[in-house]
Amino acid sequence: MNFRKSIISIIILFGLTNHSFTQITLEVEHTKFILGPVNLSYSGWKYVDLHNIENNEIRLFNLDYTLFKELILPPKISNTTPLAVFYISETLFDTDSTTIEYFLGYIINDSKYYVRIANEYGEILLEEEDAITYEIFTTGKYCYSIYETDHGTKMQLMYYNIMDYYKTKIFSLPGSYPTDIKQIDETNFSIFPNPSNGVNTIRLDPEINLKNGIINIFDTQGSIVKKLKINNNTREIHLDNSDLSSGVYFYQIISHDSFYVSQKKVLIVK
Repeated sequence: MNFRKSIISIIILFGLTNHSFTQITLEVEHTKFILGPVNLSYSGWKYVDLHNIENNEIRLFNLDYTLFKELILPPKISNTTPLAVFYISETLFDTDSTTIEYFLGYIINDSKYYVRIANEYGEILLEEEDAITYEIFTTGKYCYSIYETDHGTKMQLMYYNIMDYYKTKIFSLPGSYPTDIKQIDETNFSIFPNPSNGVNTIRLDPEINLKNGIINIFDTQGSIVKKLKINNNTREIHLDNSDLSSGVYFYQIISHDSFYVSQKKVLIVK
């Protein structure tokens, strides 16, 4: 009888030991919605916390979720907080220090666009009225507002007033990202136009099977604001989310048939 117990104990011990390398460990659980990580040239990978952006606060955390730095934002414009934060970097908008700079997008009184680039002390490096960042899907991939060329780093802004688009400006930037500026999942699916008023077209990679899939739309707090079922295998999906408020949303596509999951950031402006 003791021999039998010993054999069972050895089997159990072997089973636990043999599978220990497959364990997945939870590092951080937080009630706030964390973006990122971003890769800073000097300080490395950081998480971005936009949970309190309504109070003009952005915080960066180390990967163990200890606080790295609180960024000071410029004073509010007509009591309006930024809707979006892009391109957090130590080497993109200046090259003379290790301070952090970032790109802010605003909508003022639901009708006026605004762009600011500032540093971690809240000092404004660039301010552009009626300007907005953009994404354009062309030649099989996205073109973004900031991109690397053979003649340095460029930033392209589009300008709108309450009536219509009216001009474009291209800026030369002094620095660059630590690596090429890229977005993940460029070839899996595309959303255009982006930004938009909420009416979008999703174009899927031909190999993606969405006969049994869903589209989840999250706000920046991590709450699902919409869930749409996909019952037919199609290459394009037309969405009307014009009922959503202006802001940044995350469109997530899940296919239960092909175990496919992907996500993109979408800016809705009105």
